[in-house]
Amino acid sequence: MHDLPNGTQLTASLNNITFVMPQIGLLQAHYFNTKGVFTMDFPDRPLTHFNYTGAPITANLGTKLGTRLSKLAFNSTVELESHPFDLHGYNFFVVGTGVGNFDPKKDPHKYNLVDPPERNTIG
Repeated sequence: MHDLPNGTQLTASLNNITFVMPQIGLLQAHYFNTKGVFTMDFPDRPLTHFNYTGAPITANLGTKLGTRLSKLAFNSTVELESHPFDLHGYNFFVVGTGVGNFDPKKDPHKYNLVDPPERNTIG
């Protein structure tokens, strides 16, 4: 959520569901054994059949709020595609994240220069 002039705010949404910035990443939650960040009930098949050649979608098809994962056996072969917004790039280290305007006087003091996570996508 970004504060704009006149007390208004800009937020992102998909299917009229507003994006809420997570407090911790999924891999960080797994690494630090943080409970309550995700559930393991990601469906094996779509909950609703989608007609790709039919009329444009006009309603939410039952998108559930929350984060869910699928546990896969090591070396499994799968095909997944469920990330509508992200940017792929080269590997990089995330030394800081945030929402809103960057403050060059205050924000650099918050950088994680000790053990920043390495990533290859950002969204």
